[in-house]
Amino acid sequence: MNAYEIRLDILRMAHDDVLERYHQSVDTLRVADDRAICKLQDGLSGGKGKDTHDYVDVDTVQKLFPTPDQIKSRAEELYQFVAEE
Repeated sequence: MNAYEIRLDILRMAHDDVLERYHQSVDTLRVADDRAICKLQDGLSGGKGKDTHDYVDVDTVQKLFPTPDQIKSRAEELYQFVAEE
């Protein structure tokens, strides 16, 4: 494996890592949103839930999506770990 292949592998690992963090964040938002919707429905049906709710919108999810700079930064972190002796 030459140096370019190693760098490409590290970039792929960084991409996968950052994307996994994104998916975890989105999943966390979805769970919180689902819980809030249940509370809202409970409140509307006479329970003790809230009567207002801010739903997770597309803009919120898009803002969480990793940028190329975030991926590059993570790749540099991983590369430093590999380069250290």
